[in-house]
Amino acid sequence: MRAALHIVLVLFLYLINTSVLTDDDVDYDDDFNSHPSDISKSEVSIGGEIEEVSVEGPDNSNKFDEITQDLSVSQLSQTQGADYMEVVA
Repeated sequence: MRAALHIVLVLFLYLINTSVLTDDDVDYDDDFNSHPSDISKSEVSIGGEIEEVSVEGPDNSNKFDEITQDLSVSQLSQTQGADYMEVVA
């Protein structure tokens, strides 16, 4: 058992020390060390293109408050009636 663990550990350390970088890995590292290019300077920011649009309509909250009803019952018991009941009108 100890020999198997030792082999796995040696193989793991070997793979870590001999990792091979591919072109994709090098490009990935360059992404963190990149400098602003001329292309990014010429692009217009998205925030500059977005206009503020109001989606608010007339205030009808009073109208809806008059017709809103909330009736809820959590559990009905045949011997004692409702355990919890709420009526909001």
